Amino acid sequence: MAIFNQMEDPELGTLLGIGRRGQDRTDLARSIDLLGSGAPIDEVLPVVARLMDCTFDGCRTQILWWDSGREIIERASDGGPLPVPPDELISMARVTAEIQQITDRREGDGFQAVWAVPVTAPGRGDVVGCLVIWCRADLELIIGPQQPVHQAVRLASLAIVDHHSKAALRWEATHDPLTTLHNRAGFGAQVTMSNATSALLFIDLDDFKPINDRLGHEAGDAVLVEVGRRIVSAVRPIDRVARLGGDEFAVLCPDLADERTAVGIARRVIDVVSRPISIGGEPVTVGASIGVAMGSGLADRSTLIRRADEAMYRAKAAGSCQVAVAASPTVADY
Repeated sequence: MAIFNQMEDPELGTLLGIGRRGQDRTDLARSIDLLGSGAPIDEVLPVVARLMDCTFDGCRTQILWWDSGREIIERASDGGPLPVPPDELISMARVTAEIQQITDRREGDGFQAVWAVPVTAPGRGDVVGCLVIWCRADLELIIGPQQPVHQAVRLASLAIVDHHSKAALRWEATHDPLTTLHNRAGFGAQVTMSNATSALLFIDLDDFKPINDRLGHEAGDAVLVEVGRRIVSAVRPIDRVARLGGDEFAVLCPDLADERTAVGIARRVIDVVSRPISIGGEPVTVGASIGVAMGSGLADRSTLIRRADEAMYRAKAAGSCQVAVAASPTVADY
């Protein structure tokens, strides 16, 4: 039973109840099972939306959630497309954490009312999503103990918070917290060679230790962050940049068969890295030694990394700000 307050309507002046027998509530158990098994959010939220579709006659539900506070993602049941919810409705629900609604709609899509029910994170209260319920009757959603709506909100909340927690853990496992670049593990996963030839740049900073010794580790960390930013600015948009640890960085240049182009990218990196960096108003300078290795789909990832690392040590032995290219691998290297 859904209760609607029509006491102020001069034509009705009553509470209006809409209900039906034999509601299909199997999706409630299905949602709980999916959450318990750790199913991805793409599988859980459509089931929760379908649960709401079975709660009110003439209603359809879509669930919105935001990915790290930026991108709005929609999940709905498989009952066909739904209208785009009004921006102001979602914004108000997100800011106030209170139910918002629009009635007496004239859009011609068959829905006379739309309700936005905020989904909040357990224990925190911040809005992580929103149930958008479209109703074919021109009715208002009373704010009260409506068990089916509250159940759907709780299920959606658990699914969204679980997704964010898992995403945070995955990010922490594959990224360097200081520079936000990929770490060694994340970079290793990126080095999955295709049949096309790719280039790998192994970068070691020159004269970095004196900065740590003279100015302290906080200044050294600031230098590493700036170096990471500069490397990203010097390579192609499709290239993958990582901090492997300490003052070592790496760049994977996928689908790059021209050795000369790879060396050109390496020299651009050296150029931007070696420019003075202001730390607390004091300019400091580091260099970069870079080893370059080329590999195709036949190469094992560890072999490519090893060859680039060996080339980097040859570059470092030749002096500051040098580039060395690994020799073409032999059959024994594969």
